[in-house]
Amino acid sequence: MDSQKIIEKLDVLHPDPPLLLDTKAHEPVHSALMSITMALKPTILLAAQRNILGEPSASWFAEDRKQRFGKSLEQVEQDEGGAKAWSAAQPGLEDLKAELSKHKRDDGPFILGGTVSYGDFCIAGFFEWVERADRALYKQICDYDESFTRHHEACQPWLMRDD
Repeated sequence: MDSQKIIEKLDVLHPDPPLLLDTKAHEPVHSALMSITMALKPTILLAAQRNILGEPSASWFAEDRKQRFGKSLEQVEQDEGGAKAWSAAQPGLEDLKAELSKHKRDDGPFILGGTVSYGDFCIAGFFEWVERADRALYKQICDYDESFTRHHEACQPWLMRDD
C-alpha cells in the first residue's frame, strides 16, 4: 500500500480531525519538505544514526548508507554538510514558508490557518524528526522563520504519545 492510499484510509477510519485531502495543500508541502530533506541529508542522516537509532539498527544504517553513498556518513557530512547543505536548503525553506502563508483562511498557525490538515501533519513530522535528531539544526530551521516554530508548537497535541 502506498502513502496516498494509507492517508486516504486513515481519513476514513479517523475522520476527526478531517485531513482535508481535497484541498491538495499537502502536495506542495511534500515537495518543499523533500527539497529540504535532500539538502540537509549530509547532516541529518548522521544525526539520526547517532541520536535516534539504537543498536543494532544504528550499525546497520551506517553500513547501508556507506554502501549507498560509497563513503561513511561522517565523510558525507564532512564533504557535503554544514554551510553547503544549509545553502542548498534555502529554496525548500522558502517554499515551506510560503506554503504556511498562501492558503490561510484566517490567522491560525496551520497551512489553512486555524484548521489542521494532512499537510500540517507532514510538516509536524518533519520538524519532530529533525528536533529529535539534531536540536541545533532544528533551532536553525525554526530561526529561519517564526511560522515554523508557531506551526510546530500548534501541532504538539498530535505529537504527544498516549502509551
